[in-house]
Amino acid sequence: MRTAVHITIDTESSMGGAWAYPDRRPLPASRHVFCETPEGALGIPLICDELERRGMRGTFFVETLAGLVLGEDDTRQVTDFLLGRGQDVQLHIHPTFRHYRDHLRAVDAGTAEDEPWECDQVSGHDEETQLDLLRDAARLFERATGHVPRAFRSGGFAADRRTLRCLRRIGIGIDSSYNPIYRHSNASFPDDPPPATNQVARSEAVWELPITVGRTGLAEGVGRTHTDVTSISNAEMERILEAAHAGGMRHVVTIFHCFSTVKPRDIFYSRLRPNRVVIRRLQRFLDYLQRNEDRFEVVTFGDLADEPGRLAGEHPAVIPDLGVWHPAARKVVQAVNNAYWV
Repeated sequence: MRTAVHITIDTESSMGGAWAYPDRRPLPASRHVFCETPEGALGIPLICDELERRGMRGTFFVETLAGLVLGEDDTRQVTDFLLGRGQDVQLHIHPTFRHYRDHLRAVDAGTAEDEPWECDQVSGHDEETQLDLLRDAARLFERATGHVPRAFRSGGFAADRRTLRCLRRIGIGIDSSYNPIYRHSNASFPDDPPPATNQVARSEAVWELPITVGRTGLAEGVGRTHTDVTSISNAEMERILEAAHAGGMRHVVTIFHCFSTVKPRDIFYSRLRPNRVVIRRLQRFLDYLQRNEDRFEVVTFGDLADEPGRLAGEHPAVIPDLGVWHPAARKVVQAVNNAYWV
């Protein structure tokens, strides 16, 4: 049995300091999604190039509520690009963009509050508001892509079982929001999480495919780290995949972001440099999957929606142990790489 590896890329704008600086606005796709620089576009074009070079497709979870502020054409240029490259496009939302749109309207009307509501956690809203946010985002998604979304991820992984019920009501049957690293810090299923870490499970009539995590021997965070080459080394990523396959896991969900390949000089993205460490990790990760096609297959969430039988049956789950030395070495590399000019 081959383990399905889901390469997911959260594809989103940024507030770019707009809440704190009245003269600022959220960053357009050209800066935060395409990451255009004199050296070329280092965001989703680079990621697509690396995937296509190896005959792979990723699932790009595209945030659509930013279109309420930046305009729907800003979102459409992202979805048009990804669909034109043959990639899988699914739904992602950050509620802060709609709150910001409402705030701008209140400013124009002279009714703005001193402390406007800016909660960016889907799970921080009541169920009816969650449903309204999701319907709004799905409507924008369909206008941009020409089809309805079939899978979802909440911004910041902030979802709960109410979110799943709302997804079911709008016809989305697959979610990938649960990340145990953020269970308490960012309200990722804080009260009633899926049955086991790394386990695919059906809840509220929706399939939950959690972000795959490993156990680290360092005293960092909650003792877990997720499968993101921005955050962990290739040795750690490969150890997670090896252990998952050996343990019979049928699905591994990896996470990446459209902007992970760059280093911004500031929150305004006034200048960008390529993050060569992360780019090399991405390349080596994809090379590893290509070399080990006998054990791993790259599968999109759109593929799962097309072939629901892939989710039927038992779903064993393990938590790979990453030890101490690889995480320690990785932290040294990242401490140096965090400097903008490195």
